[in-house]
Amino acid sequence: LGLRGKVWLGSKGPPTAYRVEGATLIVSGKDNVELWRYTFPLRLVAGAYQQARVKMCIFADLDGDSRAETIFQYYPEGVRAESLFCFSSTGKPRWEFVPGKDVTDNFGRNYVRPYEPKFLVVPSVKSNRAQVVVSSVHHFGCPTQVAVIDGKTGHQISEYWHRGHLNHLAVADLDGDGEPEVLLAGVNDAPEYKQATILVFD
Repeated sequence: LGLRGKVWLGSKGPPTAYRVEGATLIVSGKDNVELWRYTFPLRLVAGAYQQARVKMCIFADLDGDSRAETIFQYYPEGVRAESLFCFSSTGKPRWEFVPGKDVTDNFGRNYVRPYEPKFLVVPSVKSNRAQVVVSSVHHFGCPTQVAVIDGKTGHQISEYWHRGHLNHLAVADLDGDGEPEVLLAGVNDAPEYKQATILVFD
């Protein structure tokens, strides 16, 4: 989206909590000490960040440097332009990921952005770096894009498209090889199924 905002660099320390005020994301650490803040061009939908069932912000070490980055879901007021922003440990924007794309189903129906992302971080024991898995459902239709993103660069590594919404994500080492698998649950709207479904990915 080419967004530009204002960033203020504050005290050092690992992030533990966040809040939004108007158009500003505020990240704090121990004893609620403010670490940094970033102001987006548009106001954020405050109510969206108060839903405990949906993770809108995650702190995780994505590049193996022992410092936590911040992954934040940008949900502005007045426009449908949801995306994910990654900030460095000091609050500097690193990358933005805009989920989904324009797709056409077998019946010729077109689905255009926006898509609503739900995401989790998947650590890799072998590479010492993390990936971000984003399950993004279309804002009124059935398509879901599952994308794997390089946590350091924000580049998309791979994707899977599903007919139906996959709103629930989890990570578990199912085969005992030390590397996690990704589990997604939701519904399959294909005519031959039309029921709940669980998918497992390496």
